[in-house]
Amino acid sequence: MSDVVGRVSGSAISAVIGVLTDGRRRRNDDRRAQRRTAADDLLSWIPELRERLWLLQSECDLSAWRTVMSAAFASCLRVDEITPGGWGHLTHSLRDSIGNGAGSVMWIDISPQSVHDDLAYNNRWTGNAAEYLEYVQSRVQRWRAAFSEREARRVRLLSYNNWLIRTNRVWDNAA
Repeated sequence: MSDVVGRVSGSAISAVIGVLTDGRRRRNDDRRAQRRTAADDLLSWIPELRERLWLLQSECDLSAWRTVMSAAFASCLRVDEITPGGWGHLTHSLRDSIGNGAGSVMWIDISPQSVHDDLAYNNRWTGNAAEYLEYVQSRVQRWRAAFSEREARRVRLLSYNNWLIRTNRVWDNAA
């Protein structure tokens, strides 16, 4: 009789462990899917924005800028709650980098009427903005590729100003 009770209780325990493990796996799969969707959202506009920065030297297509900046800010807003805790500066860093690299177009989400044809190219600051976007893209890709939630939380993203300091591009009067 004790053999039967032992087998039944062992089977019941195995079943409970299986259900709990399966539930945890499904939660992790759901979080991973949400993270990948959010990362894809961020990655959808970064290449075009970087290209706009480089094209600024020869063309000022305000309509294209409005489109890509609106997409960027909307994307940042959509994914804000899914990104790692230390990424809360993303919209601000985007505003800083684009403001330095292109001018008033950074205000498109707050005051579209204040954006005029005064887009400005500066080799140093436009280049810094484009390279910061490359850095952001690489961090988003790493976050997207993280298998575990723990690994994903460890992906750090420097703010634009901290990135300038870390890469020795600090503010000075040299052009």
